[in-house]
Amino acid sequence: MGIFIHTKIQLTEKGTGAALSGDTISVRLYDKDPIEDDFLGEAKPDKEGNVMIKFDLDKIKSADSPFETFPDLYFKVYREGKEFFISPLLDDIDTEQEGDFSFTEGKIIDLGTYLI
Repeated sequence: MGIFIHTKIQLTEKGTGAALSGDTISVRLYDKDPIEDDFLGEAKPDKEGNVMIKFDLDKIKSADSPFETFPDLYFKVYREGKEFFISPLLDDIDTEQEGDFSFTEGKIIDLGTYLI
């Protein structure tokens, strides 16, 4: 069994500052790799625009990055199944040093608040 990481993302609407949420919104988390990016998980934002995606740290190791130890994370936001935002790349996140630890959730890494 691998080490599970919880990522937190906050989404807000450009122009209003309101939380970006609703059943038509979804977020997909990826690890950037040289050939094919690793899909890590998907979730919908809650009413406050918070998105939590849990993934197994072992998923960042693939055929094109077998020795990777620090993920290079980014996410895509979809509305009604259509991509409408891609986050900046967050390079080499040291999952042992960054983030907070919760006894109920485990390791939580806050990827930040994004105005979309």
